[in-house]
Amino acid sequence: RRSWKMPSGSPRSQASRTRLVATESSSSSSFWTTDGEPTLEWFRVFWAFAGSVADRLADNGLPLLPTEEGLVVPLSKRSAVLVDDNDDVPRRGVVLRSLGVRILRRDLFPRRDDVPPGLRAFLYDASSRAALLAAIDAG
Repeated sequence: RRSWKMPSGSPRSQASRTRLVATESSSSSSFWTTDGEPTLEWFRVFWAFAGSVADRLADNGLPLLPTEEGLVVPLSKRSAVLVDDNDDVPRRGVVLRSLGVRILRRDLFPRRDDVPPGLRAFLYDASSRAALLAAIDAG
């Protein structure tokens, strides 16, 4: 199974330009910073283009969903990624994160309606029911 992470030889002084590098590992997510590569704008353009074929991109192991936790996770029906368009999520965020639920970057799609229709099937909304289902899938 492929995962992605920063190159091991990168000096910390250059950490502001993070790259995602393929490695063999059991981990399925990668560390990522907003000033790294790919950029947040790249993710927006990518999903504007590929959102209608998200089902074809699922379960390929590529990290395609940037999260609030500073990770990019693969697209999967069991990604356990929540769309935060609700003010209640920050209060539940600590609990949800401890259960393995990831929260999609708020600035990627500022409103739930901005999420491409094909991608919505892979994300949970911020309702209590959906948060519980995401936590179950994360386990």
